[in-house]
Parts: sequence; structure tokens; C-alpha cells
Amino acid sequence: MKVKRVNVKNPTKRRMGDVMAEIRESIKRSQEEAAKRAGKSQQTISRLEQLETFNDDDYAIAEKALGVDRDYIDNWQGNTGTMIVHHIQDQGQAAYNQRNYVNTAEALLKQVEEIKAMYKEQIDLLKDMLQSKDADIAKLEARIDKLEALIAEKDQEIKALLAKLNGSK
Repeated sequence: MKVKRVNVKNPTKRRMGDVMAEIRESIKRSQEEAAKRAGKSQQTISRLEQLETFNDDDYAIAEKALGVDRDYIDNWQGNTGTMIVHHIQDQGQAAYNQRNYVNTAEALLKQVEEIKAMYKEQIDLLKDMLQSKDADIAKLEARIDKLEALIAEKDQEIKALLAKLNGSK
């Protein structure tokens, strides 16, 4: 396994906006979808993806938009399955390597749970819509019943008028 030396603050030494765009694209999420998840506009996501560095507010938006935490963003090395943070401590002797493996399975499970929650929200919304439609149908059925009763009443009136007209001839 190839291990890279990385800067823990920005392991890729790339623009944070590029990192955000890579993560977003790796999870096949559009800017519009990311914006919706973060409660922001698509233009805000586009602006973030142009930034060199992120401040705390930018990270907060990116975390919501992508469904990952700040460490995940900071340590992103591409869609490799496992991310490695490799920090070298040199005290004039042999290099001391400390590896911190962050298994992306945890992040994937988190995303699956978020997707499940999103589908549950959609199901609940559809149920609400269905209940609303059921209520509309019930109202329409009641109006139909009233109209049928009115038609029956008018039929009786017409029959009575016809009977009078036939009787007066």
C-alpha cells in the first residue's frame, strides 16, 4: 500500500473548493442537491467550490451539503476506499510514522442512513399528499351526493310540472 505524506490541515494541498467538488461528484450529488441538503442556494455551493480555503461557516455548509464531517473533508485523498492520514514526526532521529486509518465504510453507512431518512421523508410527504387527496376525494364525493340529490329533486319537480301540464290539456 502506497502511503503519502500529507498536511493534516489540507492533506491534498489543493483548493478546498476542489476537494468539496470531488467529494460531491464522488457521491454523485449535483450542486442543486447539495444546496438543498445544506439549506442554501446552488450559487452558494458553486461559490464554495471556488474557494482556496474554508472558514468554519464554509465547513459547516460543506458538511451539511455532503453529509460528511470536517475531518473527512480535510483528509480527502480521492475516492480510494480508505483514507490515510500520514503524519511524520522527526526529532533528528529516524522518522516516526503514525498512521490513522479512517475507514470510509463509516462515512458510507452514514450516507446510507441519510438516504434512508430522505426516502422516509419522501414517503411521509407522499402519505400526506395522499391523505390530502383522500380528503379532496371525500369532499368531491359529498358534492356529487348533493348534486345527485338536487338532480333527483329537480326530476320530481319536472315530473310534477309535466303532470300538471298533461292534466290541464
